[in-house]
Amino acid sequence: MERRIAFLTSDQDPELTPDDQLAVHALEQFGIRVTPLIWDTPEAAPEHARRFDALILRSCWDYHRKTRAFCAWLDEVERHHLPLLNLPSVARWSLDKVYLDALATRGVAIPATLWLDPGTPTPLADVLQHGAFTSGEVVIKPSISMLGEDTFRASRADAAQHEPAFQALLRERKLMVQAFVPEILEGGELSFIFIDNRFSHAVRKRPRTGEFRIHAEYGGKRELTFPSDALVAQAQAVIDAARALSGSDPEGLLYGRVDGIDVAGRLTLVELELIDPFLFLNYAPGAPERFAAAIARRVPARSNEHGHDRSA
Repeated sequence: MERRIAFLTSDQDPELTPDDQLAVHALEQFGIRVTPLIWDTPEAAPEHARRFDALILRSCWDYHRKTRAFCAWLDEVERHHLPLLNLPSVARWSLDKVYLDALATRGVAIPATLWLDPGTPTPLADVLQHGAFTSGEVVIKPSISMLGEDTFRASRADAAQHEPAFQALLRERKLMVQAFVPEILEGGELSFIFIDNRFSHAVRKRPRTGEFRIHAEYGGKRELTFPSDALVAQAQAVIDAARALSGSDPEGLLYGRVDGIDVAGRLTLVELELIDPFLFLNYAPGAPERFAAAIARRVPARSNEHGHDRSA
């Protein structure tokens, strides 16, 4: 019997991204039909979403602006025992980038980072004097953020220039201040894609000249790359640590993306994407099929024509 799943998206991509459409076509080969579902519409409420055999978080790229609503939706999905991948516990754990501190306790290298709660009365110049920032150059962004929004680079020399933007953000949002890693300007950022807990492929994302953000929205370029075994092993260690810390089920993570910078052969973790990362399926031959096969392994066939009542 045909299995039906939903790819959760936002109103920015109501018909899914071209990358996810590759997975949709690959899933057809497994007898699985995919429906795009905008996560914060009535159709995604548990009483309606239970009609699917599984819900897969894919391109909910507005949750950083709707965090309370997103967390409330995760709570309802969990309360009704709907099969969401990755799990609600994993999504909650990885929502706030403070997870970096937890990973650091497991030996993962991260840039020196300070966390500032909303309303903290501190000038940027004082923050930049912190001993952790030996170069005096940092990257500032909200701890719940994506796509490079509200992210900027500052230094002791130009602190006054960035003070208004810094204070405007700090009034409303929890901020992270990270030591700037200059290797990103030349070597870019590496994205390691994991499917079913195993390394699938990697992409190098380089910033355009004069920019440090590697996102396509800011002119960044990306290409398939083949990192060393040592770097892959370090990325795998990040995934393994996240499985232990995030409350994933025994099967682990359906997907994950480890974003980091190669600093003299050591991977410095910038971000771990476990909610709805772009998986760059179109960059690696066989990647859509690997993703589809991983989903097919985790989505059981319906036991009857009407499916299970998962609210029981």
